[in-house]
Amino acid sequence: MHNDHIRVREATKQGYAIGVGGDSINFEQPNSKTRRGRIWHQIAQTLTCSCNQGVIIEMNENKPVLVGGVGEINFGKQYRQGNRIYNAENIAMCLMSQPVGNSGGYSYLYKVQNKLNNEGENTMKEFTNNLTKYIFEMDTIKLFDSFAGIGSLHQSLIELGVPIEIVGMSEIDVDAIISYAGIHINNFKDLEFEYPLEDEMKKLLISRNIGWSFEKNKSSIPRLKKDKLYKVYKATILLNNLGDISQLDYNNMIDFDLFNFSFPCTDISGAGKQKGLTNEDGTPTRSGLVKYGIEVIKAKKPKYIMIENVKALIQKKFIDDFNDIVNELESYGYKCYYPKKENGQPTCLNAKDYGIAQNRERIFVICVRNDIDDGLFNFPQGFDSGLRLKDFLEDEVDEKYYLDKPWHISTELDEKHDTNEIAQIEGINYKATRSITDPELYCRTIDTMGGGQREPKVLETNYFVDKKDRKQEFRETKNYIQWDTSGKGYTSQVDRAFYENSVVGTIPAMNPQDKTQVIENINSNNFRIRKLTPKECWRLMGFRDECFDRAKELGTSDSALYKESGNSIVVNKPYYIFKELFKKYIVGQIN
Repeated sequence: MHNDHIRVREATKQGYAIGVGGDSINFEQPNSKTRRGRIWHQIAQTLTCSCNQGVIIEMNENKPVLVGGVGEINFGKQYRQGNRIYNAENIAMCLMSQPVGNSGGYSYLYKVQNKLNNEGENTMKEFTNNLTKYIFEMDTIKLFDSFAGIGSLHQSLIELGVPIEIVGMSEIDVDAIISYAGIHINNFKDLEFEYPLEDEMKKLLISRNIGWSFEKNKSSIPRLKKDKLYKVYKATILLNNLGDISQLDYNNMIDFDLFNFSFPCTDISGAGKQKGLTNEDGTPTRSGLVKYGIEVIKAKKPKYIMIENVKALIQKKFIDDFNDIVNELESYGYKCYYPKKENGQPTCLNAKDYGIAQNRERIFVICVRNDIDDGLFNFPQGFDSGLRLKDFLEDEVDEKYYLDKPWHISTELDEKHDTNEIAQIEGINYKATRSITDPELYCRTIDTMGGGQREPKVLETNYFVDKKDRKQEFRETKNYIQWDTSGKGYTSQVDRAFYENSVVGTIPAMNPQDKTQVIENINSNNFRIRKLTPKECWRLMGFRDECFDRAKELGTSDSALYKESGNSIVVNKPYYIFKELFKKYIVGQIN
């Protein structure tokens, strides 16, 4: 960030007194005494050939600061647009009409500190997962995070405010380990670290089965690019990642209070091969790694254990396995709690009932060691936050996420993926892949999205393209759709179209511009289908945008970011579970 101050014309300085974040600034009327000459509320004014407009990002009484500048070339004329060098990763200056040489006017895009007025809204949509953070009067909880993924359980405790320290973890996925470090280690990317020789790094990672592929039956470590090797090694050491849970020296592990034991669902899930916990030869499947987690519990006897897995674990085919796990843990001195139906059978918690618009049912088990159990734990009751998929979508999405495939609105004759499906892509057999979600409802369950168009898809139904090729956002009513060509909040019949099968409105006097319009096919090809972006998937797992950005800046690919979200736990569910478990230690509230 280049922090030189730039000159501001007097009228613009005066404009700050009435400006708010998101307002545009017009520099073409420097002596104007009216608001119009300086500030325009939340929208740009008509652009002339010089494009002399900027936008207020934040506010300060005196000194606007240039956004995006990383250097300056002195051509003898200070503060000229032609003298600026810009970082492509930051915000560009306002474009001028002079294309030749070093000419150009002032740079008209500002960043200012300490917002003056609070009336304006931030026009850049950011997901922060509005969870209340509490003050706890309790000892620091030492966490061992097995099958850790990107650390959603860890993140839930941070969101809650529980004093937490990660003392070790067990994870073998290279990308997930790097993302975990990016999220949970402050300034991980730039943190100084002393590396051994590359062969030594590879030897340690391979010895812990980090990077091992069960599908390919080989390690990815020998073929890792240098940059990625350094990142995963650094993350492994700083997080005390012990790697493959089956290779741990259980008796010599560091002591810990909380054991995250969310073993793989690979061989249990309805989307998998459903081999169960053991192969035909008696060896454990991926899901069968549960046996090694139990060995950890037997050796270390942590105070608390959390288990999370897919709904199939408590259904007919695998319910006996579930009961065996619970009974074995209870035999080692634990009271195991899980949500139950009225008939006492285990049931799932759904993410849509805990503030996240995703239809994601998972079974949770909380185990408390008998010597500290007070018998008072109850699973939190679900609620409707009012949020729907549309509340988790980004404002602007790259064109690469849009699909150009034939589709149709779902009918009663279609085999729907779930009740939130609104349309289907034609020519695709796999239900989850062809399904298109209604943004007014809930997203389907996010899986690991391993290619083949498996990313969740949403139908953008809130706009159409008019006869002048303008994108018009609209809202639906019982009989018509309403839009606002002027952008001033008007709801005139000029900007209204009635459904062809509904009652038409009052016929106006029919000036040339006032004609009753009928929308013949609301599901025309003006509507578009797109995949959810990786960031949207992370939002639907309860992760703040800042967490996603930290993982993304480490060079993690879209495919890995998708996979990491699908493999994760929705942050909100353990948040509310641990709030109930530790409620007696709450002494205050932070936000």
